[in-house]
Amino acid sequence: MIVHWLRNAESECAREGWTCLPDAIRYIQARNPAPGPKKYGCSSWRQILHEARVFEMEKRTDSSSGATVAWYRSRLSALSN
Repeated sequence: MIVHWLRNAESECAREGWTCLPDAIRYIQARNPAPGPKKYGCSSWRQILHEARVFEMEKRTDSSSGATVAWYRSRLSALSN
């Protein structure tokens, strides 16, 4: 179910093919506050992306804050399943 929510967020929030994870989390929580990492036995949203094995993930440095932010996108092979 959480993969479904992450894909919905991806389709609504993606920029140039990638989705900023904090944007996706806000999108998901605004529509359904129930899904979260602990519900799925994970300690973080990044762990969920990793464990699902259907997303690519990269870290980017935010130019305004200097913080490292996770971005994700669906793996092409996962889209055909």
